[in-house]
Amino acid sequence: MKLGLISDIHGHINALTTALKLLADLGAEQILCLGDMVQPDTDSIPVLNIIRHNDILTVFGNHEQDVINQQSMQPTLDEDTLTFLTDLPFSRTVSLEGKIIYMTHASPWDESRGLYFRHPQSYQRAAAQTKADIVLVGHTHAAGHVQFDKTHFYNPGAVWDSNSGRIGTCALLTLPDQLFEVFSLASGERLSFSLVVD
Repeated sequence: MKLGLISDIHGHINALTTALKLLADLGAEQILCLGDMVQPDTDSIPVLNIIRHNDILTVFGNHEQDVINQQSMQPTLDEDTLTFLTDLPFSRTVSLEGKIIYMTHASPWDESRGLYFRHPQSYQRAAAQTKADIVLVGHTHAAGHVQFDKTHFYNPGAVWDSNSGRIGTCALLTLPDQLFEVFSLASGERLSFSLVVD
């Protein structure tokens, strides 16, 4: 089974449609979104409409919290959309192809504190807390794969890197083999990176 992984869209509709087209061309059968679909100072309704009407499984990110807290910055946010955002779960656990997959935006304990490669102890804590075969996260905008003991952590990077103002990456995770591939949305090319094993 091929899972398309996206995260950190930050309200950028063109980046999202680019990612979804690329993942469809690669044969993704299900899309999983790891939060931060919205941006407080951007009309994010088009992005949310695509997420909602294409059965994309998603979780709550810190930007969703920001938009809920700052509704005046989202003048087009209607009651139905606000309900969708507030009802999003902090995390989801799904079972696919014999693998237990835990999805969250940043870390299992906070939607705004991410898992960073330079902090290996956080992966140990996350592995113990989730008891999952696979943990999917976003937030850091850095695509990567970390293995801690038997738990694999995958981050597809940011669809739209709001820090640099550039289109970013998405990923394809093939199960049950756990082949993880990251793709540039600017070029469509597969990117290479090193697996970090703790």
